[in-house]
Amino acid sequence: MRCLFLLLLLALGLVPSARACPDLTGRYRIGYGTFLEPTAYRGIVTALRVTGGPGGVLDLEISSSSDGRTMAVGLLASPTERQQPQPHAKLSFGADYDCKDGVVSLLAPFDDTRKSDNDYLEGTTVVSMRRGSGGGLAFALQFTGVQRLDLYSYESARIRVPLPLTRRRLVEKAELMPADLAPPPPPPPNPAKLARERAEERTVDTLRSKVISLTGALIGVIKTETEGMRLQLIASSSEQMLRIEDSLLTSDLPYEVVTEPYWDGRSWVVSILVRSARAGSVRRPSAFRVEKELEKLLCRTNTKGSYVVKTKRNGEDYEARVALLGGMTAAEAADCLTRRGSNLISQTLPVGTELQYFGDGDKRELSVWRVTVWR
Repeated sequence: MRCLFLLLLLALGLVPSARACPDLTGRYRIGYGTFLEPTAYRGIVTALRVTGGPGGVLDLEISSSSDGRTMAVGLLASPTERQQPQPHAKLSFGADYDCKDGVVSLLAPFDDTRKSDNDYLEGTTVVSMRRGSGGGLAFALQFTGVQRLDLYSYESARIRVPLPLTRRRLVEKAELMPADLAPPPPPPPNPAKLARERAEERTVDTLRSKVISLTGALIGVIKTETEGMRLQLIASSSEQMLRIEDSLLTSDLPYEVVTEPYWDGRSWVVSILVRSARAGSVRRPSAFRVEKELEKLLCRTNTKGSYVVKTKRNGEDYEARVALLGGMTAAEAADCLTRRGSNLISQTLPVGTELQYFGDGDKRELSVWRVTVWR
């Protein structure tokens, strides 16, 4: 009786029919030998809700129900590797996907980005799939997005708006071959090479943990170089960036700032080189940190004073432009700084003057100092 009732509802169009859904049951190679673009791989596993699969050679497994109303989807290690049970996503017709003319369209768009000619596009992507050639599985990823402009951005505050006439629609296609027809995985790496790579990974992990423990900074890009290891440190404010460098200065790390701290629109970023033992021990702070030290030490009275206009690296030392106010001389300002003493700056020496010009034709004379730090 129940079957007859369901058939009657289907005939009246009161229950959605999944008869147009293709049977996509199968196992398809998605890792190694598929040559997927990173955006395509990320889009497929995100749309199918199967992120976090095992490493190595991966297969995408789909099991469609006989009536086309449900699909179980998962990422598995290939049959050539040790099997590990992995959770499957359960997708339902009408709620998670729809079907038309042999195409399964996943209904939930997800946030996505694409690189454009001048900037990044921000928007969403929707994914569809169908049977491909030779028993494979074909995907279409349709991205729709716009460029956005920062109206206001400083440290943690940010206001962004879409730019007119920048909306674009991009379609990316990808196809997975049946797992049993996929080429064999690459041979395992040379044991000696693998041991070196693992040793480097342990070194990187140890250094990352040490720097995080010392400074509390977020760690961005890490790159191994001949003289040591380059790290990108990220802070939420200029005050935190100063605290990060103070922590480095009081540590035993032989570090050198190779890219001055700068604000990238979302956070403060600095690149440092932590030298290996064979490259020698050196401590070379940023001009940003040296300038803050000068500002703290310079003398000011009710009638006279001085302040730092700009500081930059100059070989092994630093070069500062200092404005003198109320008749204060460069010698008086430098002497005041020397008397106060510093754990960072060992010597300041006025070496000349420089004119600074303004847009209205005005100008002023700046004192140029050579600044040396303690090694």
